[in-house]
Amino acid sequence: MLKGISFHVKRRIGTASKLVTTFNQRPKKKFSLNYPKSSVGLFNISELNHPDGFKVLLDRAQTRVRELFDEAIAQDRKRILVEIFDDMSNTICKVADMSDFVRTCHPNLKMAGAADEAFMNLSRLVEEYGLNTNKTIHEALKYTLKNQDVKELTDVDRRVGWMFINDYEQSLVADDKKAKEFVDITNEILRLGTKFSQNCAIPVGIPTEFLPKDLLNVFPKNGGHSLITHQYSFHHNEKVRETGYKLFYGEEKSQLEILDQLLLARYKLAEVTGFKSYAERSLNQTMAQTPEFVDSFLQSLSEKIRPKVDEEMREVSKAHEKNFGSKEVQVWNTHYLCNQISQMKNNFKASEIAPYLSLGTCMEGLNNLIQEIFRISLNVEDTEPGEIWHEDIKKIVVRDEENNDLGTIYCDFFERQGKLPQECHFTICGGKEMADGTYQNPIIVVHLNLPKSSYPCLLNTQSLENLWHEFGHAIHSMLGRTYYQHTTGTRCPSDFAEVPSIFLEKFASDPRVQKSFAKHYETGEELSEKKILNLNKSKKMFSAMETNEQLFYSMIDQAYHGPHPLKGSTTQILQNIMKTYYHLPFVKNTAWQGRFSHLNGYGAKYYAYILSRAVAESIWQEAFEKDPFSRTAGERYKKKILVHGGSRPPYDLVKDMLGSNINSSTLVNSLSRSFER
Repeated sequence: MLKGISFHVKRRIGTASKLVTTFNQRPKKKFSLNYPKSSVGLFNISELNHPDGFKVLLDRAQTRVRELFDEAIAQDRKRILVEIFDDMSNTICKVADMSDFVRTCHPNLKMAGAADEAFMNLSRLVEEYGLNTNKTIHEALKYTLKNQDVKELTDVDRRVGWMFINDYEQSLVADDKKAKEFVDITNEILRLGTKFSQNCAIPVGIPTEFLPKDLLNVFPKNGGHSLITHQYSFHHNEKVRETGYKLFYGEEKSQLEILDQLLLARYKLAEVTGFKSYAERSLNQTMAQTPEFVDSFLQSLSEKIRPKVDEEMREVSKAHEKNFGSKEVQVWNTHYLCNQISQMKNNFKASEIAPYLSLGTCMEGLNNLIQEIFRISLNVEDTEPGEIWHEDIKKIVVRDEENNDLGTIYCDFFERQGKLPQECHFTICGGKEMADGTYQNPIIVVHLNLPKSSYPCLLNTQSLENLWHEFGHAIHSMLGRTYYQHTTGTRCPSDFAEVPSIFLEKFASDPRVQKSFAKHYETGEELSEKKILNLNKSKKMFSAMETNEQLFYSMIDQAYHGPHPLKGSTTQILQNIMKTYYHLPFVKNTAWQGRFSHLNGYGAKYYAYILSRAVAESIWQEAFEKDPFSRTAGERYKKKILVHGGSRPPYDLVKDMLGSNINSSTLVNSLSRSFER
């Protein structure tokens, strides 16, 4: 029995459910990316049964935005101004968010191209109407927030209104010449960011004949080339790990030039809008608020965990010397050695645990958990012709206890050539209360890269946590039942948006929760308490090093988005930070930053993962550590945190949940305590 932990379990999987069978079996339907007449359209949007449908949606959005703009400036308007602003935001985002996903992730080039054109045209529409820069309508909104509107404003009305004003003021420029410069820079950032992210996913092709004989059959092939699709961190052969790392992260000059141009464009955008750096501009409305707070938090955390990191590194160094003859740990061996040491010391083998963590079993475990604490469920539904973009996609409808639909989640779980390599979630449509009293339910894509080598797909503990992490985002979107689309679900400060996702990871790594669902996909045998104990000891062994790795990423992100000119090339900056904080040698002729797509999506905000983890740890330790299945705690967390989305300040939500204020010191302490528990 785990010390201090009862293995009392609330739920137990019985016969195989539809979730288990759906996610454990091979796709049965024949799939085509052609455009049949019977197609219901991508995401069940009827216009998207053909690439030309993007133009239809764009034209419709343009017409509606013009109508709403006229309503906003009308002398006899009947609605409060912030509602009109939100309707404009919703009209644009419903097309822009969906187009952004399709242009990045759809395998059909015509659909992706049409989506890209629609996305860029929407950006131009925003600037044409000055929705971020029009002084007249924003001054009118500011007046109503300070004085009165056609009806009395609520606290939420005012908060959302001031959020629109803040967006405007971040785009505020002194004269028409600078206004044009702002528009041009914004469009350039969109173009460069898209290109950078797309390039992150491109495999490295090398003539197969150039590889050593013992590596000829390791990597996938395309014609006479072998494709290096990732860094192969956990491969048993060191030569494969070294080759994978050096080639995948090889210095690609054209990609680094795009990154340089992107960082410079962001700095110019900050400069033209009156900020000292892009980081200062980006953090303006976050929990952290300033780059100085982020630097202080990261430095304090680094100092706090340094002894534990050094202790763990010494153990890895000993193993490196024993296995490879050198105490100097090479970066391509780190994750492999940590995994091997953990398994050996805790009598734990990932291969023995994997059959108990089939994808379907883990999905059912998640469903059981959220039914228990949130009273919602995941329900598999068949897709219609043309609704999805690959045969692997599964559709889930989320429902409450009264069987009301809360939203839809499309599950794109498996790796494939050309697919974006990151685990992430995409908002296709945000939730919003409509004028007629109905609710616009959210549509989400959960995007993973699980191996497709066998069925069922068997997870390890890391991929289990990744799965539940992304569903934490999705559940936040489902339960964030806000009046305004502008603050729905994950549309909150980015350093708070990660709290629900990291929080759900805590359940995935809790032995009591694991005990509730982990069972062998063939025999139904439950995973024993001893194996669960060993698994969790293994997982915690190098947790300080894992946190330190995230610190490293965060510090690079902050340095890249600081004042320009930068103190050296992006590679030199990476090398210096790596030497000071990462404790691993830099590998010559590599440029890891050229593959870090989060530099685009999370520019200056990657620290959000660590800050959010600290907040999630504080909530877990206060409310769920004694009983992860507590419905009382679950209802409290749902009502205090999730349902509000971004409609209330994050600090207020966390304070209400914890019953006390949070600061940098308490957050650092919560994180450091988690290493010892």
